[in-house]
Amino acid sequence: GARLRYDWTGTSLCLEGSKIWRFFLDVTDEALGAYALASEAFGGDSAGTQSDVNLFCHRLGDDWPDAAAYEDDGALLETFASPDRFEASARLPENARFVTALQRA
Repeated sequence: GARLRYDWTGTSLCLEGSKIWRFFLDVTDEALGAYALASEAFGGDSAGTQSDVNLFCHRLGDDWPDAAAYEDDGALLETFASPDRFEASARLPENARFVTALQRA
């Protein structure tokens, strides 16, 4: 059968500060080394897949501000949340595209 493009459900709670979300587009589970994630809720059957690739593994550049600076400057957060400020923990396929979303409380 056909695989849904975004076959996941997630919950996020951001009570204070901000959270950066990054999503891959046009990348298969196999390219990310994803594996079945067992779930007690489904009797041990897979509840989906998980990849251990960390999209925020390495911060690029030496000019990172202190964490408190982001609280007062939304533009600063957007600048430092951009994909070119991070390097992933594994080599990604060349066709990998990202969508970045900022969540603020």
